[in-house]
Amino acid sequence: MVPLRSTWLLALFSALSPVILGDDVKGATGAINGTTPTAPEGEITVHFISVSEELHLFTPNSINALPGDVVSFRFWPGNHSVIRAEYGYPCIPYEDLEGHSGQGFYSEVQSPNATDVELGTLPVWNLTINDTSPTFFYCGAPGSCVQWGMIGAINADAEHAIATQIKVAREANYVLTPGQPLPTDAYTSMEHLAQSATTVTVTNSAPTTSASTTSVAASSATATSDDGGDSGSGSSGLSTGAIVGIVIGGVALLALAGGLFW
Repeated sequence: MVPLRSTWLLALFSALSPVILGDDVKGATGAINGTTPTAPEGEITVHFISVSEELHLFTPNSINALPGDVVSFRFWPGNHSVIRAEYGYPCIPYEDLEGHSGQGFYSEVQSPNATDVELGTLPVWNLTINDTSPTFFYCGAPGSCVQWGMIGAINADAEHAIATQIKVAREANYVLTPGQPLPTDAYTSMEHLAQSATTVTVTNSAPTTSASTTSVAASSATATSDDGGDSGSGSSGLSTGAIVGIVIGGVALLALAGGLFW
């Protein structure tokens, strides 16, 4: 019988292979801390975020990541999602705003159940980081953003603080997923709410926790999608966006990575 730890390691390498440029995965090292590790040449860093393992929270809710890093989201039961938002407009899709560059991302709604938790088959969705600009995201589940402030940040800074984004979210009246129209009468109130955080305007078109990371040796230091596919319905292609999202179904990557530390 293959030892359980060995089984986890083999499954981890198998799950990572679709997002690594090249076929050669030579090994892995891990670290759990609140800072961004520096990956040696030839390695990528994978940042793990749990989606509502703690009720209505991204854990951790803020990380720092470098170009080529992968942010791996593991979804727990509750019909949750990961949607890019503009700073100051925390609960509506990035594409509904003007005055920004790049494109949004959307994981689509993920709906695992208790059986997935028991079997370790929670869905995982990955983002590949292409630059270091502050990037924010939210959960589109009813109540998660506007009531609970379920917000996350990548490379937040003093001028783009996650605490401000969460505060604005809890004061907002609207939460949308990509493709849903925003009521016309909402524009004025949303712009007024966002004045303290941003100068971005709406168009008429449709607390920090510690981080968990692992460095994975690969044939290239850049991680990318193997198919360049769409991030999900309602969002545009992401090949030119600041961050690219891809879906990896089935294996719960974070749970498997735990075998590195046990």
